[in-house]
Amino acid sequence: MKNENNNLTKRERDCIITVGERRNQSFPTRVSFIAKSLGMKMPTVEEIVKRLVKKGLVQKEAGMVILTAKGDQCYEEIIMKHRAMETFLFECGVDADDACKEVSKFDYLIEKKSVYKIMEKIGKPERCPHGFKIMV
Repeated sequence: MKNENNNLTKRERDCIITVGERRNQSFPTRVSFIAKSLGMKMPTVEEIVKRLVKKGLVQKEAGMVILTAKGDQCYEEIIMKHRAMETFLFECGVDADDACKEVSKFDYLIEKKSVYKIMEKIGKPERCPHGFKIMV
C-alpha cells in the first residue's frame, strides 16, 4: 500500500507539523504564525496552505488553519515515523538532537512498513531519545 504522505513536499510537511503541534491550543493556528515559525513569507505559506486544503489535510478560514481528520492522521503518522527513525539513529550512535534534525529531512517520505521493520529490529522502544511516546 502506497504511503499517502509520499505526495507531500518538505514545506507541506513542515506546515502540517507546525499546525499539528498547536492543535490542542484554544485558538487555531494563524497563517502568520506558520510563516513566522517556518521563516517563510506570507504568500509562500498561503500557497502551501492552498495545496494542503486541496489535498484535504487542512481547512482555512479567516486566516486560521486547522487540521482535518485526514490531516490529523497525517500528522500522527509523520510524528510516529519521526520518533521511530530518530530512535534508530540514536541507537546507532547519533546525538539525539542531530538525529532529530536529520530525520526531519525525510520522515514524511519513508514507508510505514519500513519503520515497523526497523522498530522490530531495534527492540520496539516505546519512547524516542527525547522521551516522547513513539506510538507505533
